[in-house]
Amino acid sequence: MAIRLLVFVHRHPSLTPTAFRDCYETHVALLQRLTTTTFPLSHRRSYLARNLVDAGSDTLPLHQPVDITYDAIAELTFADHAALAAFQARITAPDVAAQIAADEETFLDRAKLRVVWLGDVVESMGVAAQYRVE
Repeated sequence: MAIRLLVFVHRHPSLTPTAFRDCYETHVALLQRLTTTTFPLSHRRSYLARNLVDAGSDTLPLHQPVDITYDAIAELTFADHAALAAFQARITAPDVAAQIAADEETFLDRAKLRVVWLGDVVESMGVAAQYRVE
């Protein structure tokens, strides 16, 4: 059974959201290179939109970006517990861990990093999605 983790990532205060995104994308490439076959099946990143929605629009009310402290959410998917354990063993190996930590220090606030396990994932699709042609 697939294992999914959510990672809440906070940018280093000295970086703009755009610079943070560029650094994070470079970091993921570094992770791929360092972990090779133990890299997750997928590492999906979603970045918080920091531009405010027009106050006069008909959009749903959202929390203002300043109310949210993280800048990205990553969802990592592993084939099973063994795959996650292999990845964890690789990223905690002293030489690899040192390279990862040095890179992370340049773009994120490591003290605020949070990782949670996802339990059951349930997805509902709208009617329009059933008829979408790709």
